[in-house]
Amino acid sequence: NFCKKMEAEESKAFKGKLAKFMKIAEHKGGDPTQGKLLFTGLCLSCHSVGSEGAGFAPPLDGSAHRENEALLTAILNPDAAVESNYYLYRLIKNDGSTLEGYREKSDERGTTMRFMGGSSLFVPSSEIKNGHFVAKRSVMPKGLIDALGESQVENILAYIRSLK
Repeated sequence: NFCKKMEAEESKAFKGKLAKFMKIAEHKGGDPTQGKLLFTGLCLSCHSVGSEGAGFAPPLDGSAHRENEALLTAILNPDAAVESNYYLYRLIKNDGSTLEGYREKSDERGTTMRFMGGSSLFVPSSEIKNGHFVAKRSVMPKGLIDALGESQVENILAYIRSLK
């Protein structure tokens, strides 16, 4: 079965990636000051810590208390741990265009969507064909730290360990 084969390959790839990043995390190196710079650029465009950040994704205060495996799973495969109120929302407009992001508000007047980077857009009801949540899909994209070097990953993890 093709789907089962794809799932098995994805699972194997994820486990390999998780093992690589777990090894980096367990080293417990890194510079939290440098990590904060990366964290600000990668994470605060959606999440918040204290009064900083866009704040439409779950707040990351207290992340220092998370186990390495749970933290890395949430970063590497956000779909694995997504809460239902943070599912990706797909809005299809009458003109055929599609918007995907976080549904911030919806009422009889229309729907307000929020996107990575903190931007938002109100779409009047008269322009909406339909919209729905994409179950088990996070607004957060996969692979945010895949392209980072080992020292950058150590730095960002060092900063996250400071978020008590």
